[in-house]
Amino acid sequence: MGVDSIEELRVFIQVADSGGLSAAARALGVAPNQVSRKLAKLERRLGVQLVRHTTRQLSVSEEGLRFAVHARAVLDRLALAEEELQLARGELRGTVRLQVSSLMLQADLMADLRELLAAHPKLHVEVLIEDAPVALLARRCDVGLHVGRPPDSTLIARRLGSVTPLLAAATRYLDRAGRPEEPSDLAHHSCLVFSGKAPSRRWLLHAGDSPPTSVTVGGQMASNDSRALFDALCEGVGIGLISRRALQRGLASSALERVLPRWSCAPFELFALTPPGPRRAPPVKAMVEILRRAVARLDS
Repeated sequence: MGVDSIEELRVFIQVADSGGLSAAARALGVAPNQVSRKLAKLERRLGVQLVRHTTRQLSVSEEGLRFAVHARAVLDRLALAEEELQLARGELRGTVRLQVSSLMLQADLMADLRELLAAHPKLHVEVLIEDAPVALLARRCDVGLHVGRPPDSTLIARRLGSVTPLLAAATRYLDRAGRPEEPSDLAHHSCLVFSGKAPSRRWLLHAGDSPPTSVTVGGQMASNDSRALFDALCEGVGIGLISRRALQRGLASSALERVLPRWSCAPFELFALTPPGPRRAPPVKAMVEILRRAVARLDS
């Protein structure tokens, strides 16, 4: 007997990619016993042991590695066939998992997604908001936003653009604490620091062709969520780094002011990361284009 369903192939490949039944179950959104049953059924049909279990780990057998090559090819060909149908109909369908930084919420990302979903009623989007880098394959994300040049990996990277962080604060904070005149004055102010995987309390500031100036900053609040830092900035907690778009909105309402207007941080690049292979290419391309437009708005 051979393979009974495409779903068995998907389960096996997810187990192989995740390195365990529980991790595969989380990625597939099902119970671990369902994964175990489908995998066992596939092994019985093929008459071979695809994975080897020990008390500590799971590994793919030699037969499993050979079978995985063909299983991936079958899944890729099926995905291509589905994509060709979508392109012929001019429609997008299926579910796309999108991981983005909370920074993108300042760029009207949800408005773009609303328009896309309205135009394609059979398309569904799951949005994962995460400022720290995530393992796209383990989280089964189809598109992920990466801040800074991505490390070498099997993921496909597409450059979206760059954003230049600007210094800003609420007018009420500056009225209370004073307005810095030089970068060195920031040492005497409450500054809002991003405390992600690589927290930095040094801001490298640039002004035209002048040599960059490194300033050590600190304050009463730090966060690993850029939304929290932006809200704190608007509430008058301290001075922070924001996008040009967010600053323009704050200036329009007179709620925010630019701090040290001659100075800014070095621009950082943003990339869209996608897993290799043709899986859900049309919807993925649509997501990448939406991210590209959102990044352009952040710096406008």
